[in-house]
Amino acid sequence: MGDVARHLMLRHHSAVELVQRAESAGLVKRIADPTDRRRVRLELSEAGVRALAKLTAAHVDELQLLRGSPEAPRERFEPTPPMVEEPVLEKPVVEKPVPERPVVAKPVVEEPVFDKPVVDQSAVEAPAPAPAPVVEPAAAPPRRIVVQCIHDHPASSQGWRVFVDRTWPHGVRADEAPIDEWLISVAPTHDLTQRHGTDPGTFLVFARHYRDELLERRKGELAQLVRYSIDGQLVLVTASSDTDRCAAAVLARVVSEHIVADHVFSEQRDVAT
Repeated sequence: MGDVARHLMLRHHSAVELVQRAESAGLVKRIADPTDRRRVRLELSEAGVRALAKLTAAHVDELQLLRGSPEAPRERFEPTPPMVEEPVLEKPVVEKPVPERPVVAKPVVEEPVFDKPVVDQSAVEAPAPAPAPVVEPAAAPPRRIVVQCIHDHPASSQGWRVFVDRTWPHGVRADEAPIDEWLISVAPTHDLTQRHGTDPGTFLVFARHYRDELLERRKGELAQLVRYSIDGQLVLVTASSDTDRCAAAVLARVVSEHIVADHVFSEQRDVAT
């Protein structure tokens, strides 16, 4: 997927969305790399090959012209005959006489002068200030983030599935894993995992340090996950069986806070305007 993004000069998430639409249209299909489980290869389907053949046949002349092929149509290279400019004859300017209009004096009408009433300023009450707009608390956005174990069977209605662990789970083949993407850079660092391990008693300390790590070093990955959740439901997949006390649960909470903050900001901006 990274090679496709670099070849098309797109960002990674834009290339992923483009491939997903092409796959939904039946033009490409994904094939797991037998030598590297983290890589996914793309192959044109039969419908994709036919569509590419039509596009190539329609634009073969333009491609040959840009490449400078000798097989390009000759009429494209024939010089254009020079244009002959016709002489422009200037028309004589004939001045037409302008008839003079008679000047008619307008009668002067004096307007009556009325005395302005004297108003006692002390008796005039100052207008009451307009009440400030009441900003109602913004409603929380619908839940769009789900944490699920990779060994559980995914529901057909779920959205984009991202594996967020640093190590690949044992006993799971890459070509059969129910995920759409492996975002390894958002996982907790090796040092943080080694210091706290999997002891439930230190989970709160681990969650606090992992939250600081995400907010300080992983802003780009958080923004990417927020965009996934806005487009549809986001499923954070982990190898942990305890989906309530794991790194993926902490990550889901941080992404949800970003979504709520963006939702409240947009509501306040709409009220202000």
